[in-house]
Amino acid sequence: MAKEPGTSKGPGFKLALIILLLILMAGVLWSVIGNRTTAPDDKDVPAAADSIQTGPLKAPSLAEQMGTSVTPVPPAVSDNPLEPAPAVNTSNEVKRTNDAKVKAKAARDSEQRKKNEEARLAQEERENAARKAAMPVRGLTTAQEVAQCEKMSVFARQPCLWRACNGKWGKDGCPSYD
Repeated sequence: MAKEPGTSKGPGFKLALIILLLILMAGVLWSVIGNRTTAPDDKDVPAAADSIQTGPLKAPSLAEQMGTSVTPVPPAVSDNPLEPAPAVNTSNEVKRTNDAKVKAKAARDSEQRKKNEEARLAQEERENAARKAAMPVRGLTTAQEVAQCEKMSVFARQPCLWRACNGKWGKDGCPSYD
């Protein structure tokens, strides 16, 4: 039985297959050897013990998470040990600070809203000016308005014709769409 051309597997194929298998076995061996763990040296043990925290972990408070943590202020120390220390009211200080931040943010937001409103009004004025320019001038005859519309671009022409020829199709120079 004759072999078809191109179907024989010569020595090059066998050599490539052997090299591929050797690479595959080396990779498996490397992964097995690399996963072995060794006992830590004595010098590494204290460092590992120091990194372990003892006791329960404390979750951060909401103020710490929000970044508005207030550090407690120690009471003022008096020279007279019998005189009670004055009470320090940090809540008023915090409230004043927070009020100032809120007012500053409200002022920034207000300014931004004003800028956005001015930009929107300017855009509307530009659009209205463009619409007025596209509208034919009233006081002209229908034929004159149609002539003006014909000079416009394709996209401006059709709305102009509809405005000028409303109810007058086929008359006074308006086209007939029959």
